[in-house]
Amino acid sequence: MGENFLVELEYAKRAILISPFTYRVVFKNKVRVFIIQRFPYSLYYIINGSNIDVISVSNTNQNPKKWKEKLG
Repeated sequence: MGENFLVELEYAKRAILISPFTYRVVFKNKVRVFIIQRFPYSLYYIINGSNIDVISVSNTNQNPKKWKEKLG
């Protein structure tokens, strides 16, 4: 199961790098989310110039405000 999760994270990374503006903006007009299909997780990120900054990989069954705390 862990190996499959890592495969899905790698897929998410590649998809975001190929087309970072494709995924929905969910917070403060800058935080975007990629939904991981095979697992109940979401990857939150910010486009920072030519960089992609991952804020959180969060379980969708937990409190959705947890990842926002990482923004300060």
